[in-house]
Amino acid sequence: MSNPGSGFGHYNIPLLDNNGSNYNDWKFRVSALLKMKGLMEIMRGTEKCPPEKATDPKDQVAVTATFDKWHAWNDQAFVEIVMMLRKKPSRKIRQFKLASEIWNYLESFYQGKGQHKVAQLFVDVFKGHFVDTISMKEQLTDMSEKVHKLKNLRYEFKNAIVTMLIMVSLPDSYASLRQHLYMKDEDTLTMDFVIKQILLEENVHGDASHVALMGEGKGKKPVKQSQDPSVDSDAKKKNIKCYYCKRKGHFKLECKKLKANQTARTVSENRRVEGSKTQTAKVAATSEEEDIIRLFMV
Repeated sequence: MSNPGSGFGHYNIPLLDNNGSNYNDWKFRVSALLKMKGLMEIMRGTEKCPPEKATDPKDQVAVTATFDKWHAWNDQAFVEIVMMLRKKPSRKIRQFKLASEIWNYLESFYQGKGQHKVAQLFVDVFKGHFVDTISMKEQLTDMSEKVHKLKNLRYEFKNAIVTMLIMVSLPDSYASLRQHLYMKDEDTLTMDFVIKQILLEENVHGDASHVALMGEGKGKKPVKQSQDPSVDSDAKKKNIKCYYCKRKGHFKLECKKLKANQTARTVSENRRVEGSKTQTAKVAATSEEEDIIRLFMV
């Protein structure tokens, strides 16, 4: 094996995406560079680690040199491959110490081996169901990864099929949305549209849960305090004049007209504030929606 080169230099190879959508192209390019650097045998595991101890003490110096040289090659191959991964793939390989272990794991995870792997992916995609306890973004991302694994194995689905799979995978709490989507025509029912509707529905579910929690303990009628029967408050207020509505019989603080006007102003202000918040939330959500949609569309 020739001496390995150093670094990827001016070669601009895209990192392995988090969902593995570019795995085949990534593997082809990285393999070409590793071959050029003399590291491919190390990466594949065909160049095995030599023994550390010599059978004859006289050969120990040469054996140690060969052993150290092999580990230097492995360390370089290890670094080369790690530096070509994005955050999520790099998390999957942190337990490995050999470059060949990383290479084999990535190949198995993103490309799969054998019909058993294919069958399991089909089961996960077609029989999988979303749950309320995990965010929809995370579950949609997971589905996109499995769809791309099947694509890497030459099993590619049309967008219409994936869109339908997403809808039938929704939990029962999304039954109303699912029925609403089923009623849409094919031109409207795009993957982009469905994913956006699901994320909007999730926001509604979150808001409803928040309101339910905030409302616990509310709605109970206050217990009326007993009044002193010797005090006839109505008689005392009979000649009192309200400074707001100019009518007699109550104070300004008790004026129903004043309270009604104050409530109307509060509602109007709340609507204005909520409208501003909704617009801000839509802008923030747009980026999230586009990220998920892009995972499926790559």
